[in-house]
Amino acid sequence: MEVQKSILKAPAVDRLQRSRRVILTTDVAESSVTIRDVDVVIDLCEHKRPRWNALSKQSFLTTSNISKDEATQRAGRTGRLREGTVIRVLTKSVYEGLKQHVDPGIKHARLEDVILTIFEHWKVLGTPEQFLNKLPDPPETEQVRAATRRLLELRGIEKDRSGMPKLTEFGRLLQRMPVDPEVGILVMSGVHFGVVHECCVMASIIQRGLPFLENPNWTLKESQRFVAVRDACLQDLPADAGQACNMYPSDLIAGLQAYRAWQQQQLQHPDWSLHGEWSWCLGHFFSLQRLHEIEETVIQLRSVLQQLKLAREVPAEIVGRVRERCKQMLTPDLEPPEPCWAEAPDCDVKALLGVCTPDPKKQWLLRWCIASAFTSGALEVTGGGCSEAMQVRFVPGSSQVTPASLLRYLQEHSDLVTSVTSGKKGECYAQFRHGAPARQLVQALDFANEVPWKHAMLWQRGKFSHPTWQARQCYMKHSKEFKIIPTSAASPLLLNRCTVVSAQILPVASPDGKVLCSCSFCSVMPPGVVPAVLEAVYPAVRKFSDGDQLELLCAGHREMLPTLAAALRGLDADPAIVPDLTTKLRSIRASIGKEMGEDDRNVQRIVKKRADEAISIMESLAALEPSNSVGLREMLPSLETCNLAAFSLVPF
Repeated sequence: MEVQKSILKAPAVDRLQRSRRVILTTDVAESSVTIRDVDVVIDLCEHKRPRWNALSKQSFLTTSNISKDEATQRAGRTGRLREGTVIRVLTKSVYEGLKQHVDPGIKHARLEDVILTIFEHWKVLGTPEQFLNKLPDPPETEQVRAATRRLLELRGIEKDRSGMPKLTEFGRLLQRMPVDPEVGILVMSGVHFGVVHECCVMASIIQRGLPFLENPNWTLKESQRFVAVRDACLQDLPADAGQACNMYPSDLIAGLQAYRAWQQQQLQHPDWSLHGEWSWCLGHFFSLQRLHEIEETVIQLRSVLQQLKLAREVPAEIVGRVRERCKQMLTPDLEPPEPCWAEAPDCDVKALLGVCTPDPKKQWLLRWCIASAFTSGALEVTGGGCSEAMQVRFVPGSSQVTPASLLRYLQEHSDLVTSVTSGKKGECYAQFRHGAPARQLVQALDFANEVPWKHAMLWQRGKFSHPTWQARQCYMKHSKEFKIIPTSAASPLLLNRCTVVSAQILPVASPDGKVLCSCSFCSVMPPGVVPAVLEAVYPAVRKFSDGDQLELLCAGHREMLPTLAAALRGLDADPAIVPDLTTKLRSIRASIGKEMGEDDRNVQRIVKKRADEAISIMESLAALEPSNSVGLREMLPSLETCNLAAFSLVPF
């Protein structure tokens, strides 16, 4: 919001020299935005929208033409306060063939929340198919059934004696929370493992976005300062001795750490004015608007948990303070203040986090909760590590960029660049003294504007690392191309073999029919975490008698996966640890729901034991040598027939 306001602000009038301003925007500016001095709107008449695909049983992000109603709405960005011109970049015949109205969102959106409400009142409303078919534009029958199956898989609903589904405790939680089922599992995992507040913050980050600023007009130096602040938020685990950084970065935990640092700063300045707080946030690359939205969502989630007697209520004085701050932020014509630039904002953030960051054991527990919630977004990655990369390959933007000029430019931004050499095709290779500054520079480039090259990438042993991905069948059936968004803290990957858990995988369909899965809100985990959380907490899974395979039902697809014991053999782990870890997995599964009806003391004892077991499992997996991690393989044949009765469903 802070960046948008600065972009949309009218420039100062210069009587001697007229200037033209060009605003490049997505359809976010299609409505609810008034820019007073717009003379011309150039409209490509296209947008990207989720479109339900019956074969894949999910929605793909697809580029398509807009409707005539949307074209009219876009034209309204000019001509409202002054004369204006609209240029539509398509032929008249194509325009005449556009749909008149926008497709209803229900035809392409997830339906789990709607179906939960229908099942809560099914005696009056009927089945989901019966009720939704009465709508003027009903969703496809398969879309409704896919959402119902997903709720059954996650134990959001179960069948009663008459065979009619009813809401479970988890289903009632989902029905009251405005979140997707997987995000609801993250909140419920916080309840089960004693990290309610932290999981509510991470769930709010998924709903509202990361609390960092992103400015398309940053210089490279500003981008480097931002990356340094984000790196400070990423170092929640002890740094690897060889890499001097956390080998298991997490976007969600980085956002949580930024939230913690902001709240710690509030505690140190109880009389902070709004402008003082906002100025400090801008100077430390935090978005105050986003932080307030996250805090408001946390209160909403905690309120639902309190109503269901799953967590304590947020104190009324805190709620009142948050609401008052949010009201102040909504003041009309409120302008962002000038940033209060710190000399070393990353050091400030590190100092704040040094006061309020829990010990590493709790941070491992948060990663367990993330993996438990987003098993459908778990990706096994092989061959993507760039921990040894000390070179960056640049493709210059023009012939005027020479190795000598590039070296001078880079040395202005890093004193660890030793040389720049040219390649056979005009590319340049910058050599760094260590791998860390090379990685940080590449990460900063994704946020910088106006750099003298087209693109840059880490270069290791004379090549670019191309990882191999293995994912759930609901994605692998249509694409083997996965990409972590460049601005994610998980990119580039450091480990040659790891698990990446993405809270949001978005299949993007290109005009030629190819599908690329874009992964965001990513967390890097040790290999073996997927079978561990499946055995411990995932409802729709069963273990075969041979002890080596799991049968999993995920998003309507059956899959065969190795058990943790089988995965550890593939990792050449010490066989002595297998019985202990297997016992802890069984103990966690058996304990889910045991605290219901117990007094507070017994609840705390059960939750603490469960959390200690999860931490022990995560620490054991992380202790395995990275070089051994090349042996882990997932078996992912597609089994289409879904028979829910065959699965052992654990209350969640």
